[in-house]
Amino acid sequence: KNPVCQGESSVSFSIPPSEHATNYSWSLPSGALIVSGAGTPTIVASFPVSSVSGILSVQGYNNQCGFGRKSSMILTVNPLPVLPSAVTGPVQVCQSETSQYSFINNDPNTTNFQWVITPSSSGTLTGTGAQVSVAWSDLFTGVAFLTVRGVNGCGSGPITLPVEIKVNYRPQVTYRTCHDLQTTKNAREIRLTGGTPSGQGGSFSGTGVVQLPDGDWVFQPNSGAVTGSSSGTPYTITYHYTNTFGCHNEAINNIKVYLSNSGQPCPGTMTDVRDGREYPTFLAGFGASARCWMASN
Repeated sequence: KNPVCQGESSVSFSIPPSEHATNYSWSLPSGALIVSGAGTPTIVASFPVSSVSGILSVQGYNNQCGFGRKSSMILTVNPLPVLPSAVTGPVQVCQSETSQYSFINNDPNTTNFQWVITPSSSGTLTGTGAQVSVAWSDLFTGVAFLTVRGVNGCGSGPITLPVEIKVNYRPQVTYRTCHDLQTTKNAREIRLTGGTPSGQGGSFSGTGVVQLPDGDWVFQPNSGAVTGSSSGTPYTITYHYTNTFGCHNEAINNIKVYLSNSGQPCPGTMTDVRDGREYPTFLAGFGASARCWMASN
């Protein structure tokens, strides 16, 4: 058999028996071992991981004439994969996110690698090369372990030490509005509330959304970036929350902005865009400081 693989343990080699030989001397490539049959025309050899390609030879012997002519061949010993270098990647991750893991492949004989994540329920592996991605399950929290080993035509190489990865809880985020979801271009700003969990990790974003000096978040319909329309222009407001592990989630709501109703006479009536009903209005104040208010709604 030629070639052979490192790790093979029962490889036979033989020559036709010589009529005058009483013994046979075999020479194997470095690292290879004769398991059985030494001194006979047929041997069984093993090829540990340390064995390399080289010359395989045999020659007959008898006491009267000594050694006969040597028969030899070049025997190729294909290597097993070597131990991959250290795996790099994040060791603190969040549910539902995807992380990248890799190592430097210094083994020219290996291009495929077997990655294993334990427990298997912790995430889904994608890839068989020197870099893979792990999509962490949204149902798992705790410690997971990641290993890799090379695989080639001769078999599997040694397994790396496991990388310990902590999968942290991703917050469950909701945004139940405690404010109007319909307004007009000329209306006052809307204070944004209703996002949970609340606290320091929470924030709002979207067109027309700003944070006030007191820390509150507001939607400003009179912002230059906001446009009203007769059917109501929708603007998405996103509530973000990041927990102490750095894990993030978000929820959204939409606010519709209608055209300004500032051109309507006051006192008079106006249609409230929130319920489509007409309400009487009255004028409060004098001069430039006068404001038109709904008498009831």
